[in-house]
Amino acid sequence: MKHKIFMLIVCTLVTQLTFAQNISINEGSGFFRVKGNKNHEKDSITVFYHQPKKFTKNSKNLIVLPGAGRNANDYRDSWIEISEKYNVLIIALSYPEKTYNYGNYHLAGTVKDLDFSKGVSFKKGINQVCV
Repeated sequence: MKHKIFMLIVCTLVTQLTFAQNISINEGSGFFRVKGNKNHEKDSITVFYHQPKKFTKNSKNLIVLPGAGRNANDYRDSWIEISEKYNVLIIALSYPEKTYNYGNYHLAGTVKDLDFSKGVSFKKGINQVCV
């Protein structure tokens, strides 16, 4: 069963993107790409999804943000059983490292200068670093 959904995903803190698109997805697992808007026209994210067999317009959605590995497909896959059991659409967002560097992805763009060399000290005799 093909189902049209309208997704408005606002990720300005993590991705510096805001976008809205009409996306058509199929039952089961898949992915699609979403391009950025103003000032990010060349940027995109890949959205991995799993739509359960009994999905309806009243079903819930779960947005999954992967960790340091940025392996959204694996995160989506780990939720498939729950998706089918509770009839929840799984949406896992994948941000490419070349476009969304460490500071933008992990620190939500809040730190602009990631050069810690001036602010790091080591304590002698113990394995401790102060930043």
